[in-house]
Amino acid sequence: VVGPINSTLFLSWCTAAEAWIRNSQGSPGEHLDAAALWQTVKTKAQLEVPGLVLSSCGYWLPVNAINFAFVPAHARVVFMSTCAVLWGGFISYVVHR
Repeated sequence: VVGPINSTLFLSWCTAAEAWIRNSQGSPGEHLDAAALWQTVKTKAQLEVPGLVLSSCGYWLPVNAINFAFVPAHARVVFMSTCAVLWGGFISYVVHR
């Protein structure tokens, strides 16, 4: 339930932040157009979120199964943290491609 919401928020935030940074490096007095920014974020989310949700299911379901089936209890936090770092790298790649 939380995965699609987090993916959408992360994607939207990164897209908006990059647009703001690109705009701030432009000529002085130039303002960021909110309507254009909204359209950019909306389009990117519509294109990327469905695939991101499928990728999330394809990644986290097996990772959780492996975690609970094979990883000893004392190593589960480290295992899941490592998997989360790898997922963070993947989602960052998706946002910036």
